[in-house]
Amino acid sequence: MKRIFATALFALLAYSCAAKGPVEIQLGHEKCTFCQMKIADEKFHGQVRSEKGKYFHFDSIECLSAWRMKQADQHSQAWLRDYDSTRWLSSDAQIVQSTDVRSPMGLGLAAFASRSAAEEFIRANSGKILSASDLDRLIAGWSINKVSEKIADR
Repeated sequence: MKRIFATALFALLAYSCAAKGPVEIQLGHEKCTFCQMKIADEKFHGQVRSEKGKYFHFDSIECLSAWRMKQADQHSQAWLRDYDSTRWLSSDAQIVQSTDVRSPMGLGLAAFASRSAAEEFIRANSGKILSASDLDRLIAGWSINKVSEKIADR
């Protein structure tokens, strides 16, 4: 009986100590949940943790956003990498679209920790800060085109 109690207590402690923030992956091995490409560039890596604790990894803001738009789980947490430092940011980061950003999916999206960091990048390069609704419209059109391309390739 003591052994069962000890095992149950250990399991409960392990569960309560489990990662609740973003987790690290081995670049070049983990595949993007949306497009199935290997995640190769850390500064574009994003991830989502579902309400049930499952992690989903993405090679770009484009893929994370397109996947999330199709999900019913609106209570999930998402993180993006800061383009400059690769620190983890919450999903309310400032998103810049720029022709100077070579993102894996080609829309030129990068995340920044603050509006001032995003503006500094734009001053030194090019681009614009996207509002949440701008990003949603961009991703909706992009993902529809991606689905059409997959159908045409069959």
